[in-house]
Amino acid sequence: MDIKKKLAALTIAATLSFGICAHAASEGPKLLPFMYTDSDEVIAMIDSIEKADLTTEKQIEEAFLAYCELEDSAKVKVTNYEKLNNLRKEFPQLYNADAEN
Repeated sequence: MDIKKKLAALTIAATLSFGICAHAASEGPKLLPFMYTDSDEVIAMIDSIEKADLTTEKQIEEAFLAYCELEDSAKVKVTNYEKLNNLRKEFPQLYNADAEN
């Protein structure tokens, strides 16, 4: 897949993720087979991701979706959300670096 297609796919995925998280907060259907209610599980998912690279993209997205599925009262307990957010922001840079090589 060339870099333009990767970047377009990433842009679409990021846009959908934002919408998915907003939708998850509503009373709509759940995105995952079960709803995460334990912030400790989500914290552990985020902690298990050491760096953002092309092999951890799915793991990062799953952690983000799990965070979105949390109740609002549990979201505030996710103390490493900033790490997850920063990992998600690194993906456009990864694709750009891939194109330069």
